[in-house]
Amino acid sequence: MLAKDIKQTTSLYQQVTEWAEEQGWTVTPEIPYDSQFPEKTGLSIETNEGRIHLEPVGKQWNGHFRVNLYAYPTLLNVRLIKEMKSKTWQVVTDSGIPFHWDWNKDNFVRLVHDIQQVP
Repeated sequence: MLAKDIKQTTSLYQQVTEWAEEQGWTVTPEIPYDSQFPEKTGLSIETNEGRIHLEPVGKQWNGHFRVNLYAYPTLLNVRLIKEMKSKTWQVVTDSGIPFHWDWNKDNFVRLVHDIQQVP
């Protein structure tokens, strides 16, 4: 990942960490999962309902930056996408369907609760 990509992840992680800690959730940075890319670290969030894991994917073919967000124990996941010129993130399903929500604390908390519920 390029330095610019690392900056995208760092900014997102700081924002999500702040929101999660306001909820009383425990946030833990994770060690790099790929020794070839030590800057690709994940973020784990323990909630009352389970765990959320954020994993950076990096820049996609279309120039958008992507981070995967997984929930345990449900194993549901979504993509967090940031377009090149955008200042905010968008939540997108694995099928590519966007959630038309503003990226803010209330919607992040709602997303975390929703994907941790058993379908």
